[in-house]
Amino acid sequence: MARILITEDERLIAEDLKWALQDHGHKIVGIVASGEEAIKMAFETKPEIIFMDISLDGSINGIDAAKAIQKKIDVYIVFCSAFSDNITRLKASALNPMGYVTKPFEFAEIEQILERDFPPHPGGNGTNRMRTQPDFHNEKIS
Repeated sequence: MARILITEDERLIAEDLKWALQDHGHKIVGIVASGEEAIKMAFETKPEIIFMDISLDGSINGIDAAKAIQKKIDVYIVFCSAFSDNITRLKASALNPMGYVTKPFEFAEIEQILERDFPPHPGGNGTNRMRTQPDFHNEKIS
């Protein structure tokens, strides 16, 4: 089970993602809609993973918010965005994200990233706390 912060300015997408992640055993520590809120919430809740939209409410985009957060806390980032152009992907990849999915996406894409890339947490007992049996669904999140 991972502690996850969702940063998404489209409320319906955020709620769909929240329910899908909770149904798969993850704990949602918060949902925010702006880069400023993401930074504040990340520092307060110390999530293990942040699902980060790139285009957000406010003056700080998702890439800049992720950069500011990673300077202070060790956290995995999964970018979820409607932007799939090479420049945006290049800027996001500079942060070494756990993954990048383009909206609309199937929840199975998210779950595959979590199953494949979420290593044991530093300081843990060496075992992956994620579920060992994948449970993929074709839940459309758009």
